[in-house]
Amino acid sequence: MIKNTALCFDLGGTKCIAAMVNSDGEILQYEKKLIPQLKRPIDLTNFMIDLGKHVSRGFEPISVAIASAGPLDPQGGNLLDPTNLSHGGEEWGVVDMITPFKEAFGLPVKLENDAAAAALSSHWLGEAKGLENSMTITLGTGIGVGAITNDRLCRAGRGLHPEVSHVSINCMDETAPCGCGNLGCVEAYLSGKNFCKRTSVKLGEDYISGPNILQRADAKEPEILEAFDEYAELMAHALVAYVVAYAPEMVVFAGGFAVSHKFWLEKTRARLPELLARRRKGIDMLPKLVIADESDFRVVQGAAYTAFH
Repeated sequence: MIKNTALCFDLGGTKCIAAMVNSDGEILQYEKKLIPQLKRPIDLTNFMIDLGKHVSRGFEPISVAIASAGPLDPQGGNLLDPTNLSHGGEEWGVVDMITPFKEAFGLPVKLENDAAAAALSSHWLGEAKGLENSMTITLGTGIGVGAITNDRLCRAGRGLHPEVSHVSINCMDETAPCGCGNLGCVEAYLSGKNFCKRTSVKLGEDYISGPNILQRADAKEPEILEAFDEYAELMAHALVAYVVAYAPEMVVFAGGFAVSHKFWLEKTRARLPELLARRRKGIDMLPKLVIADESDFRVVQGAAYTAFH
């Protein structure tokens, strides 16, 4: 039996990774599965427990660490009516993510926001290693934003994770409804799912998938490239809001939709200094923008950080 490991989960809007990770952040064994259409919280926890039991065979983990899409309460160990996990239109309310796993594995269980876990991983092992102030933005079904400030994970009041992907950048835009119930949130524009949805509506087409949009952008379709130009501008404005709040030295973009960066990142880089022109005197607030490596394991490694530290 392999010891000194943690059973770590990356629970996103469409897929779940379970992995055995050691104290150096090495992935020793893992499995990734698409999440089926789940109508009840118990279906989700049962799905994850079955996956975890399969992956942890041959190991003696010291704990279980779950990094999940939010909103959630890390201290209480609860999902708080998550917007990207439930299906069928029903609200889940408060979901206990500690008790089912503690009962199933007989181990301590920690819950963390997936973007916070990604930020911890970037800070511990990745592009932001050695920096005291950084942000990691995960682009996928939703958007996650995690920040390290003054060498520590940044929390909101009451120990919660700052859900700043739900800061509105245009609260009057009815073309950008967000899963949280409001209009014009950063996530409503910049998540992969919502970008594809809004672009499909603009073009009068059925839903265009992420891979298809990227193929059409590669083919230089003008309408798709124009949509990415808007994406670049909106990303720059979102970053201004985050920079004045967190003052990161570096912003790391991760997640499945970060592969789209070749269609917007350089334009965002060019626009950001203009928007931050008054924020560069004395202390230069312009952060470096980088793309994370394409590893699937950034979030589970961040979950492992919470297990071992």
